[in-house]
Amino acid sequence: MISDVVEQTGGTPAELVCANAEAKARAAAVQLDGDYLIMGADTVVSIGRKVLGKPTDKEDARRMLQFLSGRSHSVHSGICLIDKQSGEVVCDYSRTVVTFRYLTEEMLNLYLITDEPLDKAGAYAIQGLGSLLIDKINGDYGTVVGFSAPLLHEMMHKLKLSISDFMIS
Repeated sequence: MISDVVEQTGGTPAELVCANAEAKARAAAVQLDGDYLIMGADTVVSIGRKVLGKPTDKEDARRMLQFLSGRSHSVHSGICLIDKQSGEVVCDYSRTVVTFRYLTEEMLNLYLITDEPLDKAGAYAIQGLGSLLIDKINGDYGTVVGFSAPLLHEMMHKLKLSISDFMIS
């Protein structure tokens, strides 16, 4: 389910992804009747205090990618779980450091032709052609994709749930 939540833009990257993930989860929770486990997620890219969300257009994507070129940055992904049966809410985030290669104009132009950067935090998708822009990562690959499975597992443990609770036999 895609929510129409207006994402927050102020605060630290960790605060942002947790607040936006929670807002998305709560928006979904009010739309669903029944005892569901609801999840919201959000991802941002940052260098220092500069937070990069999704670009508004190709020129904004170009600016973001040029800013990231040859530099390391942080990717924060937040997850919020709402257990409608118990009413418990758990929100947390993971962080991974990504280092970009130096991007030539040719690389930028070729990547921007794909439209892949237009709906991605920081204007790139590590799981797609954006992987060609990256020199190395330090941390969980899933965090950069936008969903950390180890973090989800840890959060489910806090709710006293396991993956087996969702297995269909």
